[in-house]
Amino acid sequence: LSVVKTCGCGNCIEKKTVIEGTALGQDGSAARLVDLFFAGQMVARTNANGKFSFTVPKATKRAIVTFKDQIIKTFQEEDKIFILNEGQRVTYQVKLREKPKPITFNASEPLDVPLGGESGSFADLEIPENALLTEDGSVFSGNAKVSVSVTDPRNQSDMSSAPGDFSTMNEDGEEEILETYGMMKLNLEDDNGKPLVMSKPMKVYLDPDKLNLTVSDGNVSIKLYWLDRKTGRWRSVGDFVLEDGSKRRRKRSSHRVFLAGTVTPAIAKEDLNFDKPEYRVGLRVTTNPAEDGVIITAIRQDHKGYVERVTKNGVICMPI
Repeated sequence: LSVVKTCGCGNCIEKKTVIEGTALGQDGSAARLVDLFFAGQMVARTNANGKFSFTVPKATKRAIVTFKDQIIKTFQEEDKIFILNEGQRVTYQVKLREKPKPITFNASEPLDVPLGGESGSFADLEIPENALLTEDGSVFSGNAKVSVSVTDPRNQSDMSSAPGDFSTMNEDGEEEILETYGMMKLNLEDDNGKPLVMSKPMKVYLDPDKLNLTVSDGNVSIKLYWLDRKTGRWRSVGDFVLEDGSKRRRKRSSHRVFLAGTVTPAIAKEDLNFDKPEYRVGLRVTTNPAEDGVIITAIRQDHKGYVERVTKNGVICMPI
């Protein structure tokens, strides 16, 4: 029995898994000087054309990479999921969003924030009064600023720049594909830009009429998820329930029914997703000629989710 310890012509060259690509704004402009973090370490920075490249451990299957615009400060922080095959070089195009304009409000009073894009709001976020704390744990009572980044499921541009991917793990450890009804991320600061944190639960009210949801039979399966940065998977933290509009502060909602979800302080600043597991089917895609490292994106016709996978030996079987 013979065992090869080294190559005869020198050290063996170990194949590396390489992630490269271009970071762009939603308008297609280059996202310059954006820092990329993987496994807690800065691994790359985009150049003047938005290009980036870095290596990850060869056996990495899912890379959770955080894009932070710490120099120009145009784009908001985003978590992106890269699906990989061992030892391959893959090229991604990443869409980043500009930071939303902050809303100034009196922290001693409740605040109602509409969630939605150009198509109008599809949900509302209600922040209770006296719910903000400073870094030292004292109650904040002055003017605060809240910025809410919203992913509108009716907008294809929003979906293509959504954080994470559209997958979760069920109780049996199996991957489930999600059908999103919207996402949001909250940022709270005082007038001097110092961070504030929530001390009370917030409420999210989804509008069934705007999202084409049928709730007449009372069967609601939409859940609240948050994005776990360690695994890159969405994790369920509770259900949305039917609630009569008469219980809300907004008087104009009294004759309508909403889907209400509760956001606890522990996840208030995480990426949040209003979602439900969907039936999944297998999609087989081949390239001709056979080619490794081709990124295949399957997008739902209703814009409520997409799946990305990478070909190996010219083929990929993917769930959607």
